[in-house]
Amino acid sequence: MEIGGWLAAWALLGSAFLWWSALPHAWRQVLALASSLGGLALLLVALNTEGQREIPTTAFVLTTPYVTRLASASASSAHYVLTGVCLLLGALGLSVSEERAQHLARGVLAPCLALATGVATLRFLLELAAAPAFLSRFFGVTWLAPAVGAFVLARLRASGQGWRQALGVLTAFALASRVPVLLLYTLASWQQLGSHYDVTPLSIVRQPFTGEVHVFASGSFGQLAALAIVPQLLFWTPLTLLLALAGAAVVALVRPVRRSGPSAPSPAPARGLASQGQG
Repeated sequence: MEIGGWLAAWALLGSAFLWWSALPHAWRQVLALASSLGGLALLLVALNTEGQREIPTTAFVLTTPYVTRLASASASSAHYVLTGVCLLLGALGLSVSEERAQHLARGVLAPCLALATGVATLRFLLELAAAPAFLSRFFGVTWLAPAVGAFVLARLRASGQGWRQALGVLTAFALASRVPVLLLYTLASWQQLGSHYDVTPLSIVRQPFTGEVHVFASGSFGQLAALAIVPQLLFWTPLTLLLALAGAAVVALVRPVRRSGPSAPSPAPARGLASQGQG
């Protein structure tokens, strides 16, 4: 139920972000103001939140969860992070000109990758701020995939293209969206910054399918490759592509391509028939 709720929520939030530039000016302003007001509401919550929060950060090696470390921060820190994001989006939305919005509306892959990068970075910041686990896990690149798939196919269809082009764009998205994630894994592990992106505490890991135990040197490249690079490329990338194709399939079912049948031959002009009769 939790995963289904996340997918449904990102179908709405992801679509709002991806289609924002194509909306009429008035609607873009409304969304920007709503984001700013949401930021102010979160700021009020942050100012009235006291105490300290400690949250264990959990990394998933394929299907097996491992607690990597304990994140500790002020209980208001996560609210401040979300406040900054909402106010930033609101300010950017209000400052974009009509000409710039029309230019952005022509993009297909770029807005998808921008959203994926922002979501991965936000999850990293929330984990450092000791946000509740359900909140930080909500910001996952994988949950964006159905919204991205629907957006890409709809945008390509509007320009006269179809499934072949959509498959290429979605494959590129599935691969490229993992680049910022792998960069965060590398940075967090290299500097031992914490969060689930920091894999250095995972020195003894059990292979979930075979039960084989692997021992890694903490901070080594072998550890990073086995626990981050390989799973991201061989498991999460194909899963992202499948979910994106599922989102595109929904668009194809809801709005099938209308194919016009062969047109009936137009009758010959009356003048031509008269001349043939006289011949």
